[in-house]
Amino acid sequence: MAISKIIFLLKIIGSLVLTFSFPSFAFSQGELVEVTSETRVQQTRTIDQMLDQAELSINTNMAEMEQLLTTISNMAKPLDQLQRHRLMLLQANQLILETEFEQADAILAQLMGQQPNTSTMIRATYFRAHIADILENYGQAFSYLHRLDQYPRLAISRHQQFKTLTLATNLYTKAKAYALALGFARRALSIARQGSSAQMMCYALRSITNIYINSKEYDKAKSYASQSIEFCTDAKEPTALANSYVNLSYWYREHQNYTQQRQLLTQAIALFQQQHFKLSINFASLLLVEAYILENDFVNAGKIMTKVFSDVEQLNVLSELMLGYRLKAMLFENSGDWPQAMVYFKKFLAAASDVNGNTSKLNQAYLQMRFDNKINQQSKVINKIEHNNIKLMIKIEELTNILIVVCALLVLSISFYCFTFYRRSKTMTTVERSNFDELTQLYNADYGFSLAKTMLENSESSERPFGVVYINIDFMSAVNNSFSHDFGDILLQAFASKIKCLVSDDGIVIRHSGDSFIACTRSLDTEQLTDLIIKIHQCLDGIMIDRQKIIVSCSIGWTLEHCEQYSNVDQTLSLLIDHATEALEQAKFSGRNQWLRYQPAKSNEPFSELNIRRIGDNF
Repeated sequence: MAISKIIFLLKIIGSLVLTFSFPSFAFSQGELVEVTSETRVQQTRTIDQMLDQAELSINTNMAEMEQLLTTISNMAKPLDQLQRHRLMLLQANQLILETEFEQADAILAQLMGQQPNTSTMIRATYFRAHIADILENYGQAFSYLHRLDQYPRLAISRHQQFKTLTLATNLYTKAKAYALALGFARRALSIARQGSSAQMMCYALRSITNIYINSKEYDKAKSYASQSIEFCTDAKEPTALANSYVNLSYWYREHQNYTQQRQLLTQAIALFQQQHFKLSINFASLLLVEAYILENDFVNAGKIMTKVFSDVEQLNVLSELMLGYRLKAMLFENSGDWPQAMVYFKKFLAAASDVNGNTSKLNQAYLQMRFDNKINQQSKVINKIEHNNIKLMIKIEELTNILIVVCALLVLSISFYCFTFYRRSKTMTTVERSNFDELTQLYNADYGFSLAKTMLENSESSERPFGVVYINIDFMSAVNNSFSHDFGDILLQAFASKIKCLVSDDGIVIRHSGDSFIACTRSLDTEQLTDLIIKIHQCLDGIMIDRQKIIVSCSIGWTLEHCEQYSNVDQTLSLLIDHATEALEQAKFSGRNQWLRYQPAKSNEPFSELNIRRIGDNF
């Protein structure tokens, strides 16, 4: 009995010691549960705040965002489903900015497979459409865009609607559907104005600027780019601000103000480097190289090209590769390294061919999307009619046969529409290809002369002189026989590319026959056209193909006349070409390797002399 009392007293003393030494042991079981619950709520609130801060930092402070994501990923406490999905979206967005597109798409595919809520599914679909656009998988991009369009408008936040509209603007701009792209961009601009958001205004104005740059309306592009710079500065969006600087630089390049262009591009590169955006850094750097080349500063151009060219090749973006190869060829050409210049010129041609192929894929994806939308609309109509048919069959059996006939007619009309659309798309593709010469990518004779007639009509209305330059490579058959026809084809491609660059916006170049070309100009005076002809004549001087120096020349006959005196455009163009042809024949007859201008006949000169004078001795 005494022993039991002693044990009881010891228990009481032990309880008192524990109570005063460790106060938390004095809590009741209910109080302990309440403390644990409050701790969990506080931890959840902290994670949500960190996720919110990471979303705010993603476009302004990449380092802070990476630190936040690392901290959240290393937490011992498991995340709930919503937090886990938000973390996956942020990780995918981070990988997109780091140009790790395949890893980002894999994370998004895994997220969409976990059946997230509607808001998360919409954001994941948008990111996958954005990745497909960057990777030039346009069919997939339009598919995701169509999927986003299926969600009810109320299920999509205003901010997400804005981002989806800007993505649609970008895709339709690439498809050269500028009217539709402008419609999406203006809807995005309306949302930005309603929300009074400087950030949204920045991105909306930048989208409109891109449309006008692609459609070569540079004055309008400058206006919107200037506004975009103001809003991007207010919104503290360094990436968008840098892109706006790049957009504005196009206007200065068009007006040959290369100093201002270089300043804008230098500012843009500095902002891109702060965010570590390699893709944007490379593109802006290539534009800076081009600006230096246009100013004949090949030293600085070469230094910048050496820094960025390896990154350009590593990222393997076709548009940047094409620009990089072209600039490389120009740098080697200036240094006199013709073999290397030709190597990069060939790479440029291959990249340009791939870009044209991607453009065709984009156009096909765009047409397919329009076709699918039409089919979906027709399908909805059919489903509605079939539903009404069931009701009518229950109520009135006599109308069954009539309704069957109606449905059959609808099916036939849809089939006819599909067949017509398919034939029309094939015809459009064939017509587009038939407008260009396959070897040189210049206009062929039929299409080129139709454009020349239009130019001639405009020249007559504006009372400007119209020029026709007939060019023929001397002894082309001897080149083919001495080397090979493939070699001769490379020579024709190189010569045609140089002529096209020289004529540029001043007119058009037509491949008239195997080794003959015709250039038509609409706004050049005698002195300007003469300078152009001299440059064309010098294109073949010292040309090297496959490390072989080729001695080849060309003969040129040309004419420049005011055409208001003629009434028929067809006859006028034919007469001008005849004049240039006569001048070319006289140049050939006089020993080739020269340029002659057609001179109208004088009353006391015999016609046998062709009434042509040589003006080459004046230069």
